[in-house]
Amino acid sequence: MITVSRICADAFKDCIFTGEGAFLNGGRWNSQGNRVVYTAQSLSLATLELLVHLDARQVKNNFVCAEATFQVSIVSEIDLSQTWLNSASPDEFKVIGDRWIRDNKSAILRVPSIVSKQEYNYLFNPKHPDFSQITLHETAAFTFDPRLLKQE
Repeated sequence: MITVSRICADAFKDCIFTGEGAFLNGGRWNSQGNRVVYTAQSLSLATLELLVHLDARQVKNNFVCAEATFQVSIVSEIDLSQTWLNSASPDEFKVIGDRWIRDNKSAILRVPSIVSKQEYNYLFNPKHPDFSQITLHETAAFTFDPRLLKQE
């Protein structure tokens, strides 16, 4: 079994595993209009992945975290060289993710983290039939350590 983590603002806890945010705004691995749930291989990586998008004021907001568990059999992965990852344009990542969603290849796609090169994120396709095989756990309150961002 693989366990992954996700963090979101408390205001969105009821849709933490729906892909609504990525649908409305797009993300690194998907264009706007495609539902994807972004998760990380650990809570600490999920923290880093979120912190790159926040400033010190936002860290004081209310957040929640949740875990999900699944079998490796419903995961596909892509093998990308570090050179490609460092030189790829944002649109190239979206092409890969959008193709994965369109082809409905798997419920989960393992992709390299850009923030922590030796770790992985797991993208969920909530429209895939095997999405029901993912166990989604309840949310819990999450607080960032204020030392993670310097206060101005």
